[in-house]
Amino acid sequence: MRHVLTSFALMVGLLAPATVAGSAASAERAPVPSTSATGGGAASADRPVAARPKKKRKNRTKVRATWSASSVQIGGLAAVTGKVKDKGRLKRKVVLQMKHADGWKKVQSTKTNKKGEFALQVPSDWLYSMKSRVLTKKKKRSPGAKSKTQRFQVVPDFVPAGSPDSWSYLNPANRLRWNPCQTISYRVNVAQAPAGTEEAIHRAFGAMSGASGLRFKFKGYTEAIYRGRPGTGKWERDTDLVVSWALPEQTTLDFSGAHAWGGVQDAVWGRDRKGRLGKITKGGTTFDATTPGGWPYMKAYDVLLHELGHVVGLGHVDDPTQIMATGVEGPYIYGAGDLTGMRTIGKQKGCVKTIRRRGADMISPADAGLLVALP
Repeated sequence: MRHVLTSFALMVGLLAPATVAGSAASAERAPVPSTSATGGGAASADRPVAARPKKKRKNRTKVRATWSASSVQIGGLAAVTGKVKDKGRLKRKVVLQMKHADGWKKVQSTKTNKKGEFALQVPSDWLYSMKSRVLTKKKKRSPGAKSKTQRFQVVPDFVPAGSPDSWSYLNPANRLRWNPCQTISYRVNVAQAPAGTEEAIHRAFGAMSGASGLRFKFKGYTEAIYRGRPGTGKWERDTDLVVSWALPEQTTLDFSGAHAWGGVQDAVWGRDRKGRLGKITKGGTTFDATTPGGWPYMKAYDVLLHELGHVVGLGHVDDPTQIMATGVEGPYIYGAGDLTGMRTIGKQKGCVKTIRRRGADMISPADAGLLVALP
């Protein structure tokens, strides 16, 4: 029993100091500083610091473009070359755009080679002066980019005569225009016309297209005759414009004081960037097949240029150096005023949209100023 008590006493003596020492150490221990949200303070030794995720660098795309010239004559050669810098893709689609009155529009496109290089031909088949640029569109791994803009113009291969202001609308109140963003289809009635007339017709359409940017498509032959009034005569459904030679008894047009008639046959209310206007949907010209002296090639070509000017919305002027002058044969080529008018009603001024309004979409013949005679 004595041995048991002695052992118990020894155990009490050994444990008591340890308990006291542990309490003192607990009282003197300082709190562990915490790590603040802003990163201040010391991190706990046994808590690992998470590594910050690396930000992915955005792939930057750059387009460099150089134009071979800023101006060329109609039909001349011009190109834009350059390079697309893009580490994400080897080949990119690039688009040449030009700024019309109603915004930027695509004119050409191609793909770069493996080095990012490209070459695009600049259109020069019609007269214009517009800003141009090259761009590549955004892709999944690569952003889009645009080059610097460059003004580019196509000029005539001759010196136009007269004043650029020598032009007028066929009907100034309604600014009659075709929609240059749609191809205009035409047919010819040359049964009463002399040999060579058809060639003169196609040549005249080509000249007008080059001056205005309007696009025409020959659909073939017809027996229809342009009569200058809505709803007169049956035309093929795919025909917008008719050029015809006729005998006086074949038409109600009065040829007693005129060799030819031309103008608009149908029009609706439309809108372009400038506002409301008359959108031409049908037009044409008719020549008197019995005109004294007939229709030699150059005379027919000259009058075709004049009458087709009415068909696309141009009126008469007093300047004899212009195609749209009256009572003068010649000059067989557009003047400075003619070209201003063609540019005003043509492609550079943007698309024409139809205004859908019930009961008010058609222009009356009186409002349109549809018919013009050539004395």
